[in-house]
Amino acid sequence: VDDDWDYWGNFQSDYRAALDALAAAPWFYPVTYDVWDVYAVMQQEEADYSTLALYPRVIWWSGNEDFYAGPSMFSEGALESWLDRDGGCLFLSSADYRFQRGETSEFMSDRLGVLSIVEDTEQDSVTGQGSLLSSLGAVTLRNLPDDYSDSITPRPGAELAFAGNHGNAGVDKHGGWYRTAFLGFGAERLCTAAV
Repeated sequence: VDDDWDYWGNFQSDYRAALDALAAAPWFYPVTYDVWDVYAVMQQEEADYSTLALYPRVIWWSGNEDFYAGPSMFSEGALESWLDRDGGCLFLSSADYRFQRGETSEFMSDRLGVLSIVEDTEQDSVTGQGSLLSSLGAVTLRNLPDDYSDSITPRPGAELAFAGNHGNAGVDKHGGWYRTAFLGFGAERLCTAAV
């Protein structure tokens, strides 16, 4: 789900390139995907439950988008239904999701495993942690203008996914029948290539 408004940059090509590289890797099964482009194609409509139910895994990013960073309250309900009914895996990457919602929502707390979020801490580097991302090690984040990345602390039952140089940078949660990961920065910043 491409939920960035493209105002601060359109990073869909970064996500496509990463998925295409997985498809080309000899040790992976072929990776196919569809893109739900909220602003360029879907006329500002985020994916609903019936759309999410078509997929076992969803990557959702919204970047630094101030007024448009999803998931919205409606979409949180759709995602909650999808996780609870279908046991999906959600990878959510957004520096302004908390800013847009105006609070740490129930979905953030219960499904994503967030205890607290400190906005705009401007992470420069992160180190993979826990059972999900520790193999990534330390990564210098690609510098992008207007860095609004957040620090996220996991609640009990979730684990730290990334430690940042300005606090925790991401959490993941194994909910028994579903798995979520939430980064307080755009995953496109993990690509260290020049813009």
